[in-house]
Amino acid sequence: EFPDGTTKTVYCNGCQETKYASGRVRVKDEKGTVILDWK
Repeated sequence: EFPDGTTKTVYCNGCQETKYASGRVRVKDEKGTVILDWK
């Protein structure tokens, strides 16, 4: 968790989920490719 309220979760399959304080959600696959960017 970052000071601005952003949280980042890394899953065991390599996916990363970032939740921003603004409500935006971004999910990346194990290669770093954005597969979901919900605003």
